[in-house]
Amino acid sequence: MSSLNDELAALRSQAHEATERQQTLNQAVAEKRTKVGNVEILCANLQKARFIVCFSIALLTWLKTVVAHNEEMAELRAVKESLEATQLAAQKKQEAELKCLHT
Repeated sequence: MSSLNDELAALRSQAHEATERQQTLNQAVAEKRTKVGNVEILCANLQKARFIVCFSIALLTWLKTVVAHNEEMAELRAVKESLEATQLAAQKKQEAELKCLHT
């Protein structure tokens, strides 16, 4: 009977050790899952950051185009105003010459 008790105690000890090993393994698996989850979150954040950078580059390119267009329009406006002023001055000069001719 004593040998059965000894075997039973040994089996209980082995079962206890197996349970502890299983708990350790479960904890290690949980830690790995947490790390994998963190890596997945980092990857998602990296993709978002890439999108933001690409969008920012596209926006800056568009803004440079708009600024260049605005600068061109300002130059064209200045040329137009200069031409209008020159035209007006030429017209006044012609009118003055016509007055001189009529008198």
